[in-house]
Amino acid sequence: NVRILADEKEDVRRATKRIFQLCRELGITINESEDEASTPKQQYTYLGIAFDHSRKTVDITEKARTKIAAAAKVLEEESASTEEWVSLFSRCVWTSTILNIDRSEKYYVYKFCRRKLNGDNCETVKLWPSIRDIWKNWVSEVVNSFPRVVAPRLPKYTVYTDASLSGFGGVIFGEEGDTVIAGAWSMEEHINLLELKAVRRVLERWDVKGPVDVKVVMDSTSAIGQIRRGYARRFASNEEVKRLKKFLMHKGINISSIEYITSAMNPADKPSRIHN
Repeated sequence: NVRILADEKEDVRRATKRIFQLCRELGITINESEDEASTPKQQYTYLGIAFDHSRKTVDITEKARTKIAAAAKVLEEESASTEEWVSLFSRCVWTSTILNIDRSEKYYVYKFCRRKLNGDNCETVKLWPSIRDIWKNWVSEVVNSFPRVVAPRLPKYTVYTDASLSGFGGVIFGEEGDTVIAGAWSMEEHINLLELKAVRRVLERWDVKGPVDVKVVMDSTSAIGQIRRGYARRFASNEEVKRLKKFLMHKGINISSIEYITSAMNPADKPSRIHN
């Protein structure tokens, strides 16, 4: 599967022509004519995802919805094979990623899958009764979802955050200037949870009007993974991920990427320690 993207239609045509030329030289056959492939399309399906560039949306296909609904029939059973549970779970995760559905709300479904669905376990596994409705609601949310609107180009900022045992700090770089934020903790928590809390605390104190696009940079691989996944394995961390996502939606902040930086290079390290 190949997809060629560009801002200008002529760039798509030029790139497509070059690819066909290279394939002919290498003796590779493409199951589509060059004229057909060279015509830029606004709506198409690629790797199971329905793209609509005219409306700026992405969606799952009707075929995908049908497969999820079929796989979800297993939720009517008390027990099923590991393969059946994993099949439904993986489809829910994949579609939720495409549609930007909040997965932190499904914490206990993740907990069930981690604890009970061992890859080497070929026996039937009994579903926890307490998560049946949560999982059914997840499936319903996916199957009945609307296309996801991809955010337009927004004002861009880079936000560095850091946490120490005494406080949190942030340094924000933008076109109109730089901002430094610092605050003290009133609680004693594990440093990994504090690193996660620091992101929300910094953004809460930032005086900005959304919508804006943000790249977050921090020195905690644990917090980075949790924010990227949209959920956390530990309950307290997952609750913080949920609070962060709700705040971002309310404030109109879109985290487009999150990256790692060493502590020695993190400009937010010093503001986080001013209360030591």
